[in-house]
Amino acid sequence: SDEIDGLHDALYHAGDDNRIDIISISLGDIFSHGPVEDGIVYAHDQGKLIFAAAGTSTSFTNWFGVIAPANMPETIAVTGVIEGTNFEKCDICHSGNEVEFSVFMERSASGNKAVSLANDNAANNNYKGYVGGSSSSTAIMAGIAGLIKSNNPNFTKDQVINRLIQSASNYPAKDSDFGWGTIDVCAA
Repeated sequence: SDEIDGLHDALYHAGDDNRIDIISISLGDIFSHGPVEDGIVYAHDQGKLIFAAAGTSTSFTNWFGVIAPANMPETIAVTGVIEGTNFEKCDICHSGNEVEFSVFMERSASGNKAVSLANDNAANNNYKGYVGGSSSSTAIMAGIAGLIKSNNPNFTKDQVINRLIQSASNYPAKDSDFGWGTIDVCAA
């Protein structure tokens, strides 16, 4: 409940802060939570662009479609896919008709996730770790949207979304499981 209350409060604070245009939510649940939904609606109504993780699960719940809050109409659901495939979801990612965008998060030949620098070991400050799933994909999409917004500061959230859609691999036909697909960042 602390996590739910914290996200609710953060969404209201972000909604009230005119320096914030984009919100990235990399947590979710198969059950929706009223306080989180209220915060998302509030932030969205304040003009915020909200990206949310479609879901990353173990085999216990990865059969489930897009989880809350990514399944809300006020959010942009993002999932991870395996590179070099025709949009095959990564082994722990959710997919479904609420997904708007996909990000390559798993290597097809090795099965490795995307490389990141992580400080998992204080003695090894340059440890190369792997990250994956829809949470990482969501943060990447929020970053891409941030690049678009920084190059076009007067863009509304709808203009940013349209730029993403028009530079996506599936444009002009949205896929029922993987949305508009992956983004060509340079084109966006």
